Amino acid sequence: MLQEDFYTILSSEFLPGEDQPLPGTESFRIRVHLDPGHRIYQGHFPGSPVVPGVCQIQMVKEGLETMKQVHGMLTVADNVKFLSMIVPSEHPDLTIEYTVKPPDDTNLFFSAIIRDGETVFLKFKGTLCTKLS
Repeated sequence: MLQEDFYTILSSEFLPGEDQPLPGTESFRIRVHLDPGHRIYQGHFPGSPVVPGVCQIQMVKEGLETMKQVHGMLTVADNVKFLSMIVPSEHPDLTIEYTVKPPDDTNLFFSAIIRDGETVFLKFKGTLCTKLS
């Protein structure tokens, strides 16, 4: 888990659902603060730190689990687009926006965007399996 070490959640909010194209779809967002001095940047990359892609995906997963109060495993990553590098000293506070489709018995189908203002860093579409055996 990266939460409370690599990053902390500053705030979260569920968004009104009246504009959703599919009944039962939810939207929410969280604001996170990165630790620009975290030890991971010693290796990624010394002197020019950027947030590793795997850490971005883990933040998306953990934020979804926190907001939906579930635990699970990412089983599908349909679409992952890294659009800009996150330099933690320049963008220590980020917003992660989620849209979650109605779940089935075992899966949450969702999309997420990591951004800071108008700058989009990651677009992600995937499935979180919540029934682990």
